[in-house]
Amino acid sequence: MAFQSGTTNQDDWRQYSNNTIMVQADFAPGFQGDAPAAVANLMCDSQPQPPTSGVRILNLSHSLFMALVQLADGSDLDVNEAKAYNWRISWMAAN
Repeated sequence: MAFQSGTTNQDDWRQYSNNTIMVQADFAPGFQGDAPAAVANLMCDSQPQPPTSGVRILNLSHSLFMALVQLADGSDLDVNEAKAYNWRISWMAAN
């Protein structure tokens, strides 16, 4: 079984849509054999922060995945807000 974990950087956020931001997490080295399973969690340094709908993992592959974040009420969210809260994604993956 292979295991990897990591944390994205605050500056890695990109706009996905008007109300969604995304960040890419890379597995280095990539996983061999079966595709990995992954979990991700939103981290921040600032309190209070707006409630989110959690982290959604997309495009999970042997080498990367995308993590998407939205606000719980569906209102607009942009990269500058994520950077202001110093949001990062902490993740673990194993196969």
